[in-house]
Amino acid sequence: MPINIAIAGATGHPATSSSARDLEARGAEVIHGEPTVDHLEDIDVFINVLSDKVSTEVRDVYVQAAVQAGVKVYFPNEFVATRAPNSSDARVLDFEHPLYQMKVAHAKKARELGSGKVKVVSVYSGQFLDYLFWGGGMIGIDTANRVYTVSGLPSNKFTVTSMADVGTALTRLSILASENPADLAKTVGDERDETIEVKSTSAAETKRKLIDNLADLLSLVRYMLGSV
Repeated sequence: MPINIAIAGATGHPATSSSARDLEARGAEVIHGEPTVDHLEDIDVFINVLSDKVSTEVRDVYVQAAVQAGVKVYFPNEFVATRAPNSSDARVLDFEHPLYQMKVAHAKKARELGSGKVKVVSVYSGQFLDYLFWGGGMIGIDTANRVYTVSGLPSNKFTVTSMADVGTALTRLSILASENPADLAKTVGDERDETIEVKSTSAAETKRKLIDNLADLLSLVRYMLGSV
């Protein structure tokens, strides 16, 4: 059965950008400005890929509109979160960070607003593989030479997923979720057995830098990869 999907922040750019025009050429309807209840009528699945710069309040307005419009399933932007072993929270840090606090607050609010009306599904895909390759040298990931430097324990496990695979997973999950959705989806890929060199630096030093400057996202990623 066909389903209708709306994506908030689909282009990553203003609605007048070349990305938006390309989507229109492919048959998508591009909404200028915030989506309203009228925009979301007849929508089955609403996916949030808004930038982390968008406030919790704005995200909550989007969810409220989705609830009022009768949307069946909502995916909040949880795509860089990783569920730690034996933990019920996918945003595990041993100190508070505004980015994580925003995601926690919005996911909670979405479930409150959608209770009994909209199924809210969190997809924990871990870090974006594309970003780690692009900025890997800045966070200690030297894939070309198979040398990886983590902040903390070299044995620590972390999760990465390519953005293309996240998109493919969301397509399939949207279909499944509109039928009989679960609350949590974890993307799983193949493991490859290759020889690499792993080095480590002080987690305490990285954490100190991060607490001194919470906007330092590179330090946040370095800390997460080796200490979370």
